Amino acid sequence: MIKLIVLGRQGPKSEIDLFRTLSFSSTPHLVDMLKNYIEFEDFDETKTYDPTDIFLIMAQLYLDPVIRKQFSNCKVIVDLCREAMMADWDHVYRLLEPGHVIMYGSYSDKPVPNVIFVPNFMWYNESLDNTIKGRDSYVPNRNYSHKFLMPIGRKNKIRDQVVEFLESQLEDSYWSYVRRNKALPGEASTVPGAKRWDTRHQNPMWYDDTCFSVVVESVTSWQENIVPMLTEKIYKPIAYQHPFMVIGAAGILKYARSQGFETFENLFDESYDKETVLKVKLDIILRNIENFEKVPYSKLTQQKLQHNYELFYNRSIIQQSMIDSIVRPIEEFINLS
Repeated sequence: MIKLIVLGRQGPKSEIDLFRTLSFSSTPHLVDMLKNYIEFEDFDETKTYDPTDIFLIMAQLYLDPVIRKQFSNCKVIVDLCREAMMADWDHVYRLLEPGHVIMYGSYSDKPVPNVIFVPNFMWYNESLDNTIKGRDSYVPNRNYSHKFLMPIGRKNKIRDQVVEFLESQLEDSYWSYVRRNKALPGEASTVPGAKRWDTRHQNPMWYDDTCFSVVVESVTSWQENIVPMLTEKIYKPIAYQHPFMVIGAAGILKYARSQGFETFENLFDESYDKETVLKVKLDIILRNIENFEKVPYSKLTQQKLQHNYELFYNRSIIQQSMIDSIVRPIEEFINLS
């Protein structure tokens, strides 16, 4: 049994805080999956710890120089297993003390010194969270009335470009842009400029009425988008048995396939996944939308959707993946001399 002394997880008090500090140590359903392998103990400043103790420090605390100095001679794992916080990643990585590592909820095809990648972190979280909330019982009732679903929350330059580029197709879609006060059907209007925090809320109607999803992944600049980061956004259509295209880093579809998920080369030209130039990627995606016919799914598409759904909710596969990507690397870190 691994024991980790945790700093900074003391109680997200709202869903806003939860999503800002999403961590495998502060999320009950993830802790439950690891309870036979890892014991989490909250740090007590009045207690004297053994030199062999391992500390897990939330990234926002690690940015504090006082905290870093206090634990400079300890074995520390910096927990960055949360959404696409690339700016935090860059900052924390530069500040790492000797003997400290980052546990980062993203993917890299090459090892990076002092980093433990947990590329399937968002899969774990979204699947288990959906199951707890009963969303795994969704049964499609499709009518194919609109071409696509494209939810967008935060505003940034890339997302402005996407909306402008796909403008000719938006009339035949369900789309939102929360920071531009554009809501999805059946969704409560928001205060202009505000960001809603119920980002996991999903209305089955959005999927029943549309043929596929256009997923706009979490990036703030195209130069930043060099890692095929998979956030909750790509797992929403998988959970709701929806075909999808993804606007994000080159290789996102390739990585999703490496996880075992099916993509939809039978419906779309998926060469866009190899493109690193945003306009070229959007050109291909626009043609895919224009050429798509609103007809019932073929047997092959239905098989792909069912496969993805069953894999996404496969608890035993998720648990084994968590052991392989979280427990074993922590054991290796602890055992380093």
